[in-house]
Amino acid sequence: MKKIALIILCIGYLYPHCLQAQNRFLQIKLNTNTLQQGDTLVIDADYVDDYNEPQYGTLFAKILDTAYNSVSYRWPIIKGYTTAKIAIPTSLAYGMYKIYFASTDITNVLQGKVINNYGLQNLDATIITKGTLIATKDIAITERDSIYYDAPYFVGDVVVNFANPFNQASKPNISLVTPLDSAFTPTVTKFITFTVGDIIINDKSKNQIANLPTTYNNIDKYIANKKIISGIITVKAKVKKPINAYSDKYVTGVFNIDNVRTLNLLDQLPNTGQTILQYLTANIPNFIINAADVTRAYYLRNNAVTFYLDEMEIGEQILETINIDDVAMIKTYNPPFIGNTDISNAAIAIYSKQVGFGSGGRNVFKVKGYSPVINTLMLKK
Repeated sequence: MKKIALIILCIGYLYPHCLQAQNRFLQIKLNTNTLQQGDTLVIDADYVDDYNEPQYGTLFAKILDTAYNSVSYRWPIIKGYTTAKIAIPTSLAYGMYKIYFASTDITNVLQGKVINNYGLQNLDATIITKGTLIATKDIAITERDSIYYDAPYFVGDVVVNFANPFNQASKPNISLVTPLDSAFTPTVTKFITFTVGDIIINDKSKNQIANLPTTYNNIDKYIANKKIISGIITVKAKVKKPINAYSDKYVTGVFNIDNVRTLNLLDQLPNTGQTILQYLTANIPNFIINAADVTRAYYLRNNAVTFYLDEMEIGEQILETINIDDVAMIKTYNPPFIGNTDISNAAIAIYSKQVGFGSGGRNVFKVKGYSPVINTLMLKK
């Protein structure tokens, strides 16, 4: 009887303890808080639970200066640890900077649902970066037509293509989300201040850095409000056409140039039954498909063509899976196009109506990966 009572007592003591949510502890260490142009900032992070057991997750970092310019990073936490190096360029202004950190147990997983599934039990998932295949995986479809892909720790943006394993020409209709980009709530947040250059830290400097937000969650809203108040952003009442608003939002970097021809499909009726290659041939002058080659080649004004989907380089395998009804805009670039690996090639950039992740369905997605562990600090205004 005493043994039974002792067991019940132990269970009574341990049961509430087991029900308690495990806390997470994030420890950040910088190699220095005082840097010069040309130096490297080294970040080391440890992520453990109540029992000092190492955890898996993701570390977010955002660097902000007193003029509200910022840059964001995210790195995988593997077995409770991650490290990153950020080079300080000679062009970076002297001053005080605040770096914010946030951690979460969430890793780069993809969650989705197969719309109108007709008896499929699995899908083939292919991850491609810059036209190169980096991973393939068989994805099970659950009883509720859901899919879950624990993605590998890829760096940069990639294209994920889901296909019917029994009929590659049959394109599954999928709705996809990633918790890191849609439902991210940090479990721990921290911030650290550092300086660049030989600066005098006076009361004005302290006030400037002290007035910046203290939590990771409020940074983006704070920056937007401050830029509007300070006149950095001019708010205009003029309503833009949908295609112009779309272009302003999604066309970035080397793709955002003036010498480009744009085809607007955003406001057009669906072209059901027409393939992307049929559309390109009919609507882009001097676009030629050379079917005589062992592998088909594509030319624009006698220049080889590199294709992009949502600004991610793709090959023929992905190109053929694109549904023209899902395309919002197509841009053509004459050579030299510096976004290409071979800048002597022309480029055709295809922008989808569901850039990134949306509630609608399709089978090819652009997915945001992790940041490189070696970076150069380039703040965005």
